[in-house]
Amino acid sequence: MSIFTYDSYKKWLNDLLYSMPKQGRGQLKRIADHLGISPTIVTQVFNGDRELTPEQALLLADYLALSKFESRYLITLVNYARAGTHLYKKSLHEEILELRAQSQEIRHRVQQTTVLSEEAKTTLYSNWYYLAIWSLTAIPGFDHLDILSERLHIPKKKAREAIDFLLKHSLVIEDESGKLKIGPTLIHLEASSSQVIRHHQNWRLQAFRKYEEARTQDTFYTAPVTLSEKDAALLKEKILKFISQTVNHIKDSPSEKLYCLCVDWFEV
Repeated sequence: MSIFTYDSYKKWLNDLLYSMPKQGRGQLKRIADHLGISPTIVTQVFNGDRELTPEQALLLADYLALSKFESRYLITLVNYARAGTHLYKKSLHEEILELRAQSQEIRHRVQQTTVLSEEAKTTLYSNWYYLAIWSLTAIPGFDHLDILSERLHIPKKKAREAIDFLLKHSLVIEDESGKLKIGPTLIHLEASSSQVIRHHQNWRLQAFRKYEEARTQDTFYTAPVTLSEKDAALLKEKILKFISQTVNHIKDSPSEKLYCLCVDWFEV
């Protein structure tokens, strides 16, 4: 249950609990313990007129393992519910709308482990094989120029140039024996970056080439559809949630294969 689709933190939590196994039975007691208050007070909050304090909202965010951005949104919802004047309530509502709009940007859902200069990004996203080499070095055995060049079917000269760049910016590390291994394991390109179009083009061109040799482990899906504006917004939120969950899952997955995920959802 994405918190960013809600104006009320109570409605969000009640819906979230209802979606859990056994409709969240016993969760209010655990929440009360985590917040250091009685279950009676928690019940009065989520089924009555009582409100959480901002401090309790932060503890609730910790209990639910919300991201930093989700936690900020939750605390803003709590402050909105507690606001005592029309002017303050209006200001908080505007902040809620701003945060909700920002939540649609993937950079707020996916945490980076390194930040690159615009000049470095220009090179990194200039060709698909820069990111391919960077990713492959996370897989055991792909630790040498010859192996990477052969795996990606690119000339050694191009592979060498890419490796030198990755080493220079510490995206790839070379150990004492000369073997390559991956450095930071997560980089995100903001939607506002001048390189984002080239990045999408690079990898979709790779997808086009794969259409002709699609294997059973590959999945390609294209479907123009008509639906309501409300459902279109809901599906976008689900896609963003899927991306966030996918990245978190990938971070904990052993590096064995190199895949590419391309997701498109747009109005025609």
